Amino acid sequence: MSASSMEWESLLHTDAPASCMLKGALFTTYDRPDDQFVAEHLLPTLLRLRRHPDGEGLAPQSFRMELDRRIRALSDRLLVVSSFAQDEEFEASRAFTSSSYDWIWRHIRHARVGKTGAAIQHAKLWMLHWGTAEADGPDYLEIVVSSANLTRSAFAGQLQGAWRAILPLSAPGARTRVAPSWGVLPAFLRALAVSTGESDRFRVFEELLTRATCPAGITFVASVPGTHTAAALRRTPWGVAALKHLIPSGRRRPSLTAIVPFVGSWDSHTLNAWCEHVGVRSADLRIVWIDRYHPWRVQWRLPESTQKTLQSTGAAHRQLVFDRSMPARCDTFHTAHKIEDPRWSHSKVYVLDRGTTQTMLITSANLSTSAWGIPQERGGLMIRNFELGVAIANAQWPFDGLEPFDDFNDAATCKDVPVPPPLPIQWAEARWDGRHVCIRCRLVERRAVDAVVFGQSTNVPVVRWQWNAEDSSCKGTVRWEDDEDHPLFVELACGEQQIEIPVTDDRPRDVLDALLPSEVDPLLAQQISDQLIFEKYGGRMSLIDEDSESVSTPEELVTDDDDPELKDSYAVPAFVLARRALQIVATWAHEAAVAAERGHDSFEMQQVLQDGDVLQRALLREADRNDRTGDQLGIGARVAAQELSLRLEAIA
Repeated sequence: MSASSMEWESLLHTDAPASCMLKGALFTTYDRPDDQFVAEHLLPTLLRLRRHPDGEGLAPQSFRMELDRRIRALSDRLLVVSSFAQDEEFEASRAFTSSSYDWIWRHIRHARVGKTGAAIQHAKLWMLHWGTAEADGPDYLEIVVSSANLTRSAFAGQLQGAWRAILPLSAPGARTRVAPSWGVLPAFLRALAVSTGESDRFRVFEELLTRATCPAGITFVASVPGTHTAAALRRTPWGVAALKHLIPSGRRRPSLTAIVPFVGSWDSHTLNAWCEHVGVRSADLRIVWIDRYHPWRVQWRLPESTQKTLQSTGAAHRQLVFDRSMPARCDTFHTAHKIEDPRWSHSKVYVLDRGTTQTMLITSANLSTSAWGIPQERGGLMIRNFELGVAIANAQWPFDGLEPFDDFNDAATCKDVPVPPPLPIQWAEARWDGRHVCIRCRLVERRAVDAVVFGQSTNVPVVRWQWNAEDSSCKGTVRWEDDEDHPLFVELACGEQQIEIPVTDDRPRDVLDALLPSEVDPLLAQQISDQLIFEKYGGRMSLIDEDSESVSTPEELVTDDDDPELKDSYAVPAFVLARRALQIVATWAHEAAVAAERGHDSFEMQQVLQDGDVLQRALLREADRNDRTGDQLGIGARVAAQELSLRLEAIA
């Protein structure tokens, strides 16, 4: 949703102009990111990769090499933030499983909240920094606020609520004067930075907000973990304290309606206090819900005790109907949602209205005290989750026509789930520098922790721990210098809690850049890599055929049946190959000239210079390959490499 009406479209796309390239991205998610989904769906869409993970011959390997090259270019500019602990909405943490795409985290920083205090990361925010190809064109900031986690099930099995906007950025240093229009969003980013310990990486995204203007009619609503006093909430209205500011002005009595898949545990005292924060009566709270025969009844959760609380306080239910007797018609969720569509709604949408005026909120927050806060004495709030939403003024609420339940007992409910005590380990990470694996944990209290570091065929226990009483953390280190059997994950145990966390590879950048993606043949990797850099600059020098895994001769390459200019050609192969090599250098030189207008230290210029070094070495290797076929076919590539070397020296 990017306007006042609710549209039906794929979340997995971008509104950035086709000529733009991704320069950096921040993603927040609850679940640990799904390696395969990120590698095969999210990143190829945003990086606009030419290849696909499926295919015959060398196509899958070429896809992995292309993906690796692109994310290496964005090292330190891609950040994913997720939760560490679990909350009442989800089951226990999944066990660690090695993935064929776990190598992507060499170049993508994955941070978890909870390093400095108890926190659950439940917000779903994408901040995408796009650069234009034109020297005088603006960069863009694309913001997506949704209910979607970075998992395959979130996109293949669920329906999400989302808001998207793409905004031109002013030049660096020329900050907009309307930065306060972003409301709580900058403070939300700073709180995430503190909780993850990644302040330096977040700073670039805060700076992007100073170069853009928040769209008119948009208000950001966020929750940040902690206990907030009434005075603090007046300065920065976190959680439910923000909702009262969204109620349209007027004399009629306001109401709040919510359609969410999860309703937490509420008693009448807490619900009435919560509604008082909002500025509505409990009797003016309406819940859009499903009956016990609805196909979503397994995923949607409403505790029986909360159902009784809603009834006792006078809150109303509106029924989201699913009519099995008419399979050809749409259901009442959305006119484009067909009954045969098996996906269930994971979206969280609220509307605050007064009379005919409405404000719609698209958010990650379910109707729970963890998300919105538990009312405290003297107007304070205690919040557990990071949440984020966008309120749209004068939006069109699509569920006004829903009828109430004939019988409250028909509503789908579940048994009450007791709130478990806090787990001993609240946060943990493991990092490997090539010599030692360092494990850090933050605990509720000082307790014994057992840990074992696992590789493919090796495991090493952690024997000694250092305790830091100031932040209730402990640190353990094991020696690990086996470059062949990398450390993969650490198994931690404290009391009855057992968890597994992946090991982050913190070796120097040049070491990581020399590593190949998994499932790529080392004997073909270099030639595939050379082919990728040639293609980037418009050339077709390499002789490898990805579909058939065959290698063509230079003569076959210059008489390609797919190229009408070369079919039945009497051209001299050496001249054709030389012309292609020189054209690649000319294309690179043009892009270097465009990038130079943005400044020598600009991201674009640094990328072009790095490509120049890679391209020069690729041309020399291509010259050697062609020379081995005879007739001095490599002379053109070698001349092109020499010209490129001169151009690089001139720029330096």
